[in-house]
Amino acid sequence: MLLCVWWPFASVLLWGSGGLHPVLRLAKAATFATAPWMLYGCIYYLQTQASHLQEEHFEAVGEAEGYPTIKKEWAAHQVEHTQDFCTTSALWAHLVGGLNNQIVHHLFPHIAWQHYRHLAPIVEATCAEFGVNYIKHPTFAAAFGKHLRYIWKVNAAQTVTV
Repeated sequence: MLLCVWWPFASVLLWGSGGLHPVLRLAKAATFATAPWMLYGCIYYLQTQASHLQEEHFEAVGEAEGYPTIKKEWAAHQVEHTQDFCTTSALWAHLVGGLNNQIVHHLFPHIAWQHYRHLAPIVEATCAEFGVNYIKHPTFAAAFGKHLRYIWKVNAAQTVTV
């Protein structure tokens, strides 16, 4: 990892970058070192928050001594606090490493992601049989749009007085 961070700096500083001023060479090296992290961070945010941060995931669950209590069995809690998108898409499965089937990932983290899209219909049918709310969206845009509406709603409700 250290090599990934310092290699752009070392290569630009040691071998130069044409006739650029040393400060510009350093800025170029800093850009090449940090841009991938920023890009991967944005991709991670888009994928994970669309699956985890939705309004129905934060319904009141009760409190005991100031701490939230979970009133459902572990697996039901996992299903109702995550959601899926594009569950049958091989393209999305490869783009996000199977995490478009987030519910199956939470229930079976030890199973290879390549099997998630085949397990999702079985899990969904089982949830329907036992009355567990299985949330899925047909597209990533639908899931992320719902996430953005929830973030907007939460922030619009907040009033801060100084």
